[in-house]
Amino acid sequence: MIQLEMAQELGRANNAVLNFFIRKLWIPRIYFDVSWGTQKIDVLAVERDGNGDVHMVRVSSSRPSLTPHDVNDSVLISTSEKIAGLLDDVKYFQGEFRYIALLLPKNSKNHDYKPSSKLVNMVTAKDGIGRIGILLIDVAADDSTVKVLVTPERFRSSKELAANVDKFIDKHEPVYRVRE
Repeated sequence: MIQLEMAQELGRANNAVLNFFIRKLWIPRIYFDVSWGTQKIDVLAVERDGNGDVHMVRVSSSRPSLTPHDVNDSVLISTSEKIAGLLDDVKYFQGEFRYIALLLPKNSKNHDYKPSSKLVNMVTAKDGIGRIGILLIDVAADDSTVKVLVTPERFRSSKELAANVDKFIDKHEPVYRVRE
């Protein structure tokens, strides 16, 4: 197998997230490498051709630590300092849906991945309204794949977010958009 540079792996990961959103969201506009206030967003998607929910993703070169789990030959993914740091950044994203995307370790097998209970607690908002999604990305295969480790749940929205999205869309060209 050919070794890819980290920048190439992260680029393939962004494309994998783009393809994931194309299949999951309704008429998305998708952007790469966005500055949103002081935040760096690797993949930004806005549903309903720019008028719907905002999905923000931080793609990380951090690879999760995998621990064999006794249930159904599954593999447990637990927290680490790097993942905790990512979650601290992403919890301040303004989007209704927030994600971190982690590259699977090289040569990882096709396991049934499960989040640790501590990790699930860390991604859930204190008041229970909103949960950060965790995506696992395998860039080793010919066709990069995305697996959902933790399904995101909607965070609160605001008029300010809607106004910021409108301004952003007026100034930026998406990398993907459904054309009429």
